Amino acid sequence: MIPVVRDEPYSFFPPQRTTLGYKVLRFFVPTILRRLYGVEQVEVRNMEGFRASVDAGHGVLLAPNHPRACDPFTVGMVSYLSRIPFHFMASWYLFRESRVKRFVVRNLGAFSIYRETNDRPAMNAAIDILSTARRPLVVFPEGTISRSNDRLMEMMDGVVFLARTAAKRRAKEGTGKVVIHPVATKYVFEGNLNDTLSPVLDEFETRFSWQPQRHLPLVDRVVKLLEAQVTLREMEYLGGVSDGNVYDRIRRLIEGMLCPLETEWLGRPASDQSVISRCKRLRTEILPELIGGNITEERRRHLWQHLTQIYYAQQISLYPENYLGDGRFPERLLETVEGFEEDLNDAMRKRTPWRAIVQIGDPIEVDPGRRPRNGDDPYYCQMVGQIRDMLRLLTTEVNAARGIVTDEADLGSEVSPLTTPQPEAVP
Repeated sequence: MIPVVRDEPYSFFPPQRTTLGYKVLRFFVPTILRRLYGVEQVEVRNMEGFRASVDAGHGVLLAPNHPRACDPFTVGMVSYLSRIPFHFMASWYLFRESRVKRFVVRNLGAFSIYRETNDRPAMNAAIDILSTARRPLVVFPEGTISRSNDRLMEMMDGVVFLARTAAKRRAKEGTGKVVIHPVATKYVFEGNLNDTLSPVLDEFETRFSWQPQRHLPLVDRVVKLLEAQVTLREMEYLGGVSDGNVYDRIRRLIEGMLCPLETEWLGRPASDQSVISRCKRLRTEILPELIGGNITEERRRHLWQHLTQIYYAQQISLYPENYLGDGRFPERLLETVEGFEEDLNDAMRKRTPWRAIVQIGDPIEVDPGRRPRNGDDPYYCQMVGQIRDMLRLLTTEVNAARGIVTDEADLGSEVSPLTTPQPEAVP
């Protein structure tokens, strides 16, 4: 299990105000992308719209989708090319992995957020950055890596809350506006898919004590491995294998993993909420007891078993329904196999070459007034709508260049806006 939570008290890592480290480290961003993540080229679109917002003195918030671990560096190419330093809101566990990583991410503008609570220091820091227009601020509204290049998960509305609060402060001080620039990041794999995936699929099939299934198309091999992974989790957490297609089984598996924990910790299941929200809520309830320290070793093991179960439920939810389709889309097959690697090995190997397109959307000017009491927040809807539409256009463009026709079913379902006001939500 990747250590996305830690059994130690949270300590806030504030944003660095100095740009000395940034001026040196910014030159390493393309190298980091190439050597660690296999991203050979990054194309940034609508840079002029972003620069216009910065030049106007607005507080600028960039809200990108989050399909891959390298996204902060990919979006950081906007900073590299424009020579404008950014601030990034980043999960706390990244700052605890190593001193080298902490030094790099902090000097590139990152500050920590503890996603398992309403992190007041992080929120205040973000609002201060926007209200002073010190630097553009990058916040990933999905809140976690989606592992899906062409689909959006439900987005947290904390991004809009931060922008509204900062806009209110700027209006009061007469210092200008706050704008949100939605950002769509699209990754294109430009290597030989069969040569890249076949050895990995051989490895996983052998791991399951199968003969390598080389007689099958790649998509059928990937689906079989997904079914095998779901079967293992069903045996572990449900005690047996269920019927139906793999996505129906995933839904039942997630309910079987989360509902008992929600009943124990929250008093009732929360099946009406997104899986990511449910997992975050459970961690919020469990971690204070774990971190408090006044527990037996047996109780500690019990709590870690619950956290591990929550982690696996979240990870299995990151295989979008019908995402693979008929196997026409190389990135979807590759992302799914990389998901297997992460879930089974807690790591993904670098594959290359990737090309990234960063499409910066039109600015959404945030009014300092209150959000509507009833109905959907208009700024949230605009943000989600722009990212979704840009991703759809980019997906259609990339597929057309390959001679692949993209229809509406390939593009996935709409992302539903949040309808329940959450004024204290943190992205």
